[in-house]
Amino acid sequence: MEVGGGWRVISGSYCCVWVFAIMAIIFASPVIPAKSEDLQGNRAELIRSLLPAVVNISVRKDVSASPSAGVATASDRGAIKAYVGSGFIIDPSGLLVTNYHVIEDAFESSVTLSDGTELPGTMLHASRQADLAIV
Repeated sequence: MEVGGGWRVISGSYCCVWVFAIMAIIFASPVIPAKSEDLQGNRAELIRSLLPAVVNISVRKDVSASPSAGVATASDRGAIKAYVGSGFIIDPSGLLVTNYHVIEDAFESSVTLSDGTELPGTMLHASRQADLAIV
């Protein structure tokens, strides 16, 4: 199903698979040691190992047409605004998860990887209630 700007939305049952996959990744993550001295030594190593999965998401929104932007003033008519957010890669194929409010009502999105590579982003599914989106 196509949504404004050529974005595709995955059916609800397929979304459940992704939500469960994300939950499995979170719960299967190794437990961080309880001792604070152990945590200090592992923190930098943990951050360094996860950094390649973190992405920057830049979007452009037409705030005059956005129902979530609230009341548009006369100066907002036809206004295009840029917003940024973050997300993380959850699959080697390039799927990533971010917050719904980051991509909500965006007509254009781009993803910048930790090495500086910039790629176009396409929303595959979003849940306003969970504030999650798959890009």
